Amino acid sequence: MAQETGSTRGIGGALRQVLGSLTEGVRYRGELFALELTEEKNSLISHLVLAMAALFSLFLSFLCLNVLLLVLFWDQRAILATVLMLIYMLMAAGLGLIIRHRIKNAPKPFDTTLEVLRKDQETLTRGGNDYGD
Repeated sequence: MAQETGSTRGIGGALRQVLGSLTEGVRYRGELFALELTEEKNSLISHLVLAMAALFSLFLSFLCLNVLLLVLFWDQRAILATVLMLIYMLMAAGLGLIIRHRIKNAPKPFDTTLEVLRKDQETLTRGGNDYGD
């Protein structure tokens, strides 16, 4: 009977230890996911702010262009309008290229979480194969 009580405590203790490890692993992965989700949210907000700045710059440049043309250079408005339009469009295109570059070169979302889960899967698969032989 003493052996049964000892083995029951051993099995119960081992079960508690396994459940504790599983809970800790799930908690760790949840924290990692939350951290990466926050980083993705901040990245998205940053991209939206840059896009809004690009649009604001474009519209403001056209407004200034129109006022300047009407006030100063009425006689040569066609040439000046073309030059200023190209300058402001190049500025807007430059901002657009910066946004595109940042989006293309951004890391995959939740890459770290996926890597940790991949390693967990490999560990479990290797462990299963070791016990099956």
